[in-house]
Amino acid sequence: MSRTLTRCAVALSAALLLVAASASTSFAKSPGMNKLTEAGQLGLGFNGAFNFTWVSNDTLEGGDPANNSTLFLLLSPELGYFFSDRAQITFNAGGLVRRLARTAESSNTSTDLLLGVGAKYHVPLTEVFTFIPGVGVGGYFGGASRPIQVTAEDGTITTADESTSTYGLDLNGQLAFGYLVGERTSLITGLQLHYLLGNENISSLDRSLTIQTFNTSLNIGIFYFF
Repeated sequence: MSRTLTRCAVALSAALLLVAASASTSFAKSPGMNKLTEAGQLGLGFNGAFNFTWVSNDTLEGGDPANNSTLFLLLSPELGYFFSDRAQITFNAGGLVRRLARTAESSNTSTDLLLGVGAKYHVPLTEVFTFIPGVGVGGYFGGASRPIQVTAEDGTITTADESTSTYGLDLNGQLAFGYLVGERTSLITGLQLHYLLGNENISSLDRSLTIQTFNTSLNIGIFYFF
């Protein structure tokens, strides 16, 4: 057993040394964050956020909204352009998945397409490390389902799921850090906040209900500078 652990430790140490050597070579070739964030630079990225979040959702019965902590999943490709040194404008499109409370005991999943534009400012702390605050605004649209009561001709009342349409506004901000893991590739992670305010339309009842989502999550992404 001790020999096996020793061999594993040696193999892991060798792998870490190989990664460190490769990273050192990449850093040596890299123009550095000051150069990569100059005006005119263009890049592509991909961001992901997954956590549990707070949602407030109006109910068909009226009264207080149904509040709960629920699933929030966001996957978003991103195009970024530095219109000035360190200042970047971004465009993103992605998928948003949320669990919406219907009652204290039930919920449904909303799936939406999210489109947005943002502004970020890159503050190089070293040649490979940056601080990246940013803000953004966008919109979303998609659909969900909601249980409704249906009254038949004979007076029988049954419950059925009806497809609904969702849409709204997304306000977001971030406090993130970027770290060069390659010659032009940066790993980005930090705190991201989203506030979504929108509506859910129920066509059969000719009603529109308000949906609010406030999300704080640890965002993880990658960005490649051209």
